[in-house]
Amino acid sequence: MRTFTILFILLAVASIMQCSAPSAQESTTDSKMTRKEYLAQGQKLAQQTQQVLARNLIQAIADSGTAHAVSFCSIRAVALTDSVGKSVNASIRRVTDKPRNTGNKATIEELQIIQSKKDELEETGNCSPQLVYDEKYVVGYYPIITQGLCMSCHGEKNTLDPKTLTTIDSIYPTDQATGYQTGALRGMWAVRMQK
Repeated sequence: MRTFTILFILLAVASIMQCSAPSAQESTTDSKMTRKEYLAQGQKLAQQTQQVLARNLIQAIADSGTAHAVSFCSIRAVALTDSVGKSVNASIRRVTDKPRNTGNKATIEELQIIQSKKDELEETGNCSPQLVYDEKYVVGYYPIITQGLCMSCHGEKNTLDPKTLTTIDSIYPTDQATGYQTGALRGMWAVRMQK
Protein backbone atom coordinates (compact mmCIF):
# COMPACT_ATOMS: atom_id res chain seq x y z
CA MET A 1 0.00 0.00 0.00
CA ARG A 2 2.84 2.37 0.88
CA THR A 3 4.51 1.77 -2.51
CA PHE A 4 1.23 2.57 -4.26
CA THR A 5 0.88 5.82 -2.27
CA ILE A 6 4.44 6.89 -3.09
CA LEU A 7 3.94 6.05 -6.77
CA PHE A 8 0.67 7.99 -6.82
CA ILE A 9 2.33 11.05 -5.24
CA LEU A 10 5.21 10.92 -7.73
CA LEU A 11 2.80 10.67 -10.67
CA ALA A 12 0.75 13.58 -9.31
CA VAL A 13 3.84 15.76 -8.88
CA ALA A 14 5.06 14.88 -12.38
CA SER A 15 1.65 15.73 -13.80
CA ILE A 16 1.55 19.07 -12.01
CA MET A 17 5.08 20.01 -13.01
CA GLN A 18 4.43 18.89 -16.61
CA CYS A 19 8.09 18.13 -17.26
CA SER A 20 9.45 15.99 -20.06
CA ALA A 21 12.60 15.15 -21.93
CA PRO A 22 14.42 17.97 -23.76
CA SER A 23 13.33 18.90 -27.26
CA ALA A 24 15.67 19.20 -30.23
CA GLN A 25 15.71 23.00 -29.79
CA GLU A 26 17.19 22.70 -26.33
CA SER A 27 20.89 22.66 -25.55
CA THR A 28 22.97 22.99 -22.45
CA THR A 29 26.06 24.38 -24.16
CA ASP A 30 27.24 27.83 -23.01
CA SER A 31 25.07 27.68 -19.89
CA LYS A 32 26.21 27.99 -16.29
CA MET A 33 23.15 26.10 -15.10
CA THR A 34 21.96 22.75 -16.36
CA ARG A 35 18.81 22.31 -18.40
CA LYS A 36 17.15 20.76 -15.36
CA GLU A 37 18.07 23.79 -13.21
CA TYR A 38 16.72 26.24 -15.80
CA LEU A 39 13.50 24.25 -16.09
CA ALA A 40 13.10 24.18 -12.31
CA GLN A 41 13.86 27.88 -11.86
CA GLY A 42 11.47 28.89 -14.64
CA GLN A 43 8.77 26.52 -13.35
CA LYS A 44 9.05 28.03 -9.88
CA LEU A 45 8.71 31.57 -11.26
CA ALA A 46 5.78 30.61 -13.52
CA GLN A 47 3.99 28.94 -10.59
CA GLN A 48 4.61 31.93 -8.29
CA THR A 49 3.26 34.27 -10.95
CA GLN A 50 0.21 32.07 -11.53
CA GLN A 51 -0.46 32.00 -7.78
CA VAL A 52 -0.15 35.79 -7.43
CA LEU A 53 -2.53 36.39 -10.33
CA ALA A 54 -5.00 33.72 -9.22
CA ARG A 55 -5.09 35.02 -5.65
CA ASN A 56 -5.72 38.58 -6.84
CA LEU A 57 -8.34 37.54 -9.41
CA ILE A 58 -10.20 35.40 -6.87
CA GLN A 59 -10.26 38.38 -4.51
CA ALA A 60 -11.49 40.70 -7.30
CA ILE A 61 -14.28 38.24 -8.15
CA ALA A 62 -15.21 37.90 -4.48
CA ASP A 63 -15.28 41.69 -4.10
CA SER A 64 -17.36 42.60 -7.13
CA GLY A 65 -17.83 39.71 -9.56
CA THR A 66 -16.21 38.62 -12.82
CA ALA A 67 -16.80 41.91 -14.65
CA HIS A 68 -14.71 43.62 -11.97
CA ALA A 69 -12.04 40.92 -12.33
CA VAL A 70 -11.76 41.72 -16.07
CA SER A 71 -11.21 45.40 -15.25
CA PHE A 72 -8.76 44.50 -12.50
CA CYS A 73 -6.82 42.22 -14.83
CA SER A 74 -6.58 44.91 -17.51
CA ILE A 75 -5.02 47.33 -15.01
CA ARG A 76 -2.96 45.12 -12.67
CA ALA A 77 -2.01 41.82 -14.37
CA VAL A 78 1.14 43.07 -16.08
CA ALA A 79 2.45 44.79 -12.93
CA LEU A 80 1.74 41.70 -10.83
CA THR A 81 3.51 39.50 -13.37
CA ASP A 82 6.52 41.82 -13.51
CA SER A 83 6.82 41.94 -9.73
CA VAL A 84 7.63 38.23 -9.46
CA GLY A 85 10.38 38.26 -12.09
CA LYS A 86 12.12 41.46 -11.00
CA SER A 87 13.13 39.97 -7.67
CA VAL A 88 15.35 37.42 -9.46
CA ASN A 89 16.38 39.39 -12.58
CA ALA A 90 14.03 37.50 -14.88
CA SER A 91 11.20 38.70 -17.09
CA ILE A 92 7.86 36.90 -17.10
CA ARG A 93 5.01 37.35 -19.52
CA ARG A 94 2.02 35.45 -20.80
CA VAL A 95 1.95 34.62 -24.50
CA THR A 96 -0.95 33.23 -26.47
CA ASP A 97 -2.24 32.64 -29.97
CA LYS A 98 -5.64 34.06 -28.93
CA PRO A 99 -4.85 37.28 -27.04
CA ARG A 100 -7.22 39.37 -25.02
CA ASN A 101 -4.53 41.94 -24.29
CA THR A 102 -2.61 42.53 -27.55
CA GLY A 103 0.59 42.79 -25.49
CA ASN A 104 0.31 39.04 -24.87
CA LYS A 105 0.29 38.12 -28.56
CA ALA A 106 2.82 35.39 -29.27
CA THR A 107 5.70 35.95 -31.70
CA ILE A 108 6.06 33.70 -34.74
CA GLU A 109 8.49 31.45 -32.83
CA GLU A 110 6.14 31.38 -29.82
CA LEU A 111 3.18 30.51 -32.06
CA GLN A 112 5.13 27.46 -33.27
CA ILE A 113 5.83 26.42 -29.68
CA ILE A 114 2.18 26.90 -28.71
CA GLN A 115 1.01 24.81 -31.67
CA SER A 116 3.46 22.03 -30.85
CA LYS A 117 2.23 22.05 -27.23
CA LYS A 118 -1.41 21.92 -28.38
CA ASP A 119 -0.51 18.91 -30.51
CA GLU A 120 1.30 17.33 -27.57
CA LEU A 121 -1.69 17.93 -25.28
CA GLU A 122 -4.07 16.38 -27.80
CA GLU A 123 -1.84 13.36 -28.39
CA THR A 124 -0.72 12.62 -24.82
CA GLY A 125 -3.05 14.50 -22.48
CA ASN A 126 -0.05 16.39 -21.12
CA CYS A 127 1.83 19.49 -22.10
CA SER A 128 5.51 19.84 -21.18
CA PRO A 129 7.60 22.96 -20.71
CA GLN A 130 10.23 23.88 -23.29
CA LEU A 131 13.49 25.80 -23.17
CA VAL A 132 14.85 28.02 -25.94
CA TYR A 133 18.45 29.25 -25.75
CA ASP A 134 20.07 32.30 -27.33
CA GLU A 135 23.37 34.10 -26.71
CA LYS A 136 22.33 35.88 -23.48
CA TYR A 137 19.12 34.25 -22.28
CA VAL A 138 17.31 31.02 -21.70
CA VAL A 139 13.55 31.32 -22.15
CA GLY A 140 11.37 28.72 -20.50
CA TYR A 141 7.84 28.23 -21.86
CA TYR A 142 5.39 26.77 -19.35
CA PRO A 143 1.82 25.76 -20.29
CA ILE A 144 -1.19 27.66 -19.00
CA ILE A 145 -4.02 25.12 -18.90
CA THR A 146 -7.58 26.37 -18.41
CA GLN A 147 -9.31 25.44 -15.17
CA GLY A 148 -12.93 25.82 -14.07
CA LEU A 149 -12.52 29.39 -12.82
CA CYS A 150 -11.06 30.44 -16.20
CA MET A 151 -14.39 29.68 -17.88
CA SER A 152 -15.95 32.73 -16.17
CA CYS A 153 -14.05 34.98 -18.58
CA HIS A 154 -12.59 32.63 -21.22
CA GLY A 155 -15.40 30.11 -21.85
CA GLU A 156 -17.91 30.13 -24.70
CA LYS A 157 -19.40 33.61 -25.16
CA ASN A 158 -22.96 32.34 -24.77
CA THR A 159 -22.09 31.00 -21.30
CA LEU A 160 -20.49 34.19 -19.96
CA ASP A 161 -22.31 36.57 -17.65
CA PRO A 162 -23.68 39.41 -19.87
CA LYS A 163 -22.09 42.10 -17.69
CA THR A 164 -18.72 40.33 -17.91
CA LEU A 165 -19.02 40.03 -21.69
CA THR A 166 -19.91 43.73 -21.98
CA THR A 167 -16.87 44.63 -19.88
CA ILE A 168 -14.60 42.41 -22.01
CA ASP A 169 -15.95 43.98 -25.21
CA SER A 170 -15.50 47.53 -23.90
CA ILE A 171 -11.94 47.07 -22.58
CA TYR A 172 -10.73 44.63 -25.23
CA PRO A 173 -12.57 45.35 -28.51
CA THR A 174 -10.32 42.92 -30.42
CA ASP A 175 -10.58 40.13 -27.82
CA GLN A 176 -9.91 36.61 -29.09
CA ALA A 177 -9.64 34.89 -25.70
CA THR A 178 -13.02 33.21 -25.41
CA GLY A 179 -14.29 29.85 -26.58
CA TYR A 180 -12.04 27.72 -24.38
CA GLN A 181 -12.96 24.47 -22.71
CA THR A 182 -11.58 23.30 -19.37
CA GLY A 183 -8.23 21.56 -19.84
CA ALA A 184 -7.25 23.51 -22.98
CA LEU A 185 -3.94 25.25 -23.59
CA ARG A 186 -4.69 28.95 -23.03
CA GLY A 187 -1.10 30.03 -23.67
CA MET A 188 2.33 29.85 -22.10
CA TRP A 189 4.27 31.59 -19.37
CA ALA A 190 7.43 32.88 -21.05
CA VAL A 191 10.14 33.13 -18.38
CA ARG A 192 13.30 34.80 -19.69
CA MET A 193 16.31 34.01 -17.51
CA GLN A 194 19.78 35.46 -17.96
CA LYS A 195 22.53 32.92 -18.62
